[in-house]
Amino acid sequence: MTAVASDLAQRAANEGTSLDQARFDAYAEEARRRLGGYGDDADFAFALADADGDGRDDTVAVTVDAALPILLPVRWSGYSPTEFSRTMRARLEVFQAAGP
Repeated sequence: MTAVASDLAQRAANEGTSLDQARFDAYAEEARRRLGGYGDDADFAFALADADGDGRDDTVAVTVDAALPILLPVRWSGYSPTEFSRTMRARLEVFQAAGP
């Protein structure tokens, strides 16, 4: 799950500032395919953020929330986390034109 979220963040960052909800939806569907049945109930949230405070979005964040599979009967598992959440961030790649 962590590797998939990291890959999604980097792929989205490589698109620069041209990201929109349709692209985010496509990335979420790709992640579900890569995760197989584990990704069926996963939620993916994408956000653009201004990490350096200059007023421009420069980072894409991907948050993945999913239920963890439980392999043991509940009475045997004791306290075990049942949810998984990961946020991965990547800097946006923005083309810089060469100077004169």
